[in-house]
Amino acid sequence: MEKEERQKVADQIMSVHGNARGDLLLSTISYIKRKEGDNGLKDVENELKRLGYPIDFNNIERLKWYPKSVNILIYFLCTEIFKWGKEDIFELGRAAVKLALITRVIAKYFISVEKMFEQAPSNWDKYVDFGSAETVEVNKEKRYGIVRIHGYNFHPVGCYYLEGFFIGMLDFVVQGKKEIEETKCVHKGDSYHEFILRW
Repeated sequence: MEKEERQKVADQIMSVHGNARGDLLLSTISYIKRKEGDNGLKDVENELKRLGYPIDFNNIERLKWYPKSVNILIYFLCTEIFKWGKEDIFELGRAAVKLALITRVIAKYFISVEKMFEQAPSNWDKYVDFGSAETVEVNKEKRYGIVRIHGYNFHPVGCYYLEGFFIGMLDFVVQGKKEIEETKCVHKGDSYHEFILRW
């Protein structure tokens, strides 16, 4: 993508309001460093600065609020700088569950699949100060659950991250194969995101 087009996408992402805990940002930074090394991390930091959205990766506070758009812009830049695809962003989201302190604390209370889905709306509020999560259905016998996310309209790359994040949460309570499918998406004209998780 040309620099002008990249700037346009960055500006669009950063125009969306809403904050997330620094814990999620720290998990993203940690994952990039592990996958791409210190130099790769520096490349992302430098590109954020060039685009006009500088952030010092060394001074992120775990419980402080930061614009969620910064996280989304970083995911996008990983697809540009490192040529990450959907699977890479998915794995970033999945890894974030294990890297973020808030998630590790919350996961201690997941005693069942039903409990995990039941707590999804209140847990959403622990991470971000915008939008909402809604558990639509949980069917233990047929082994699936449906979650809707409202008010999350940054960039399609954020959908891949959410898919990985939800599967990462499911990892805490379900062994074996797990799948997720986004059946509704605001970037495709729907009014909310809807995900079906199967295990």
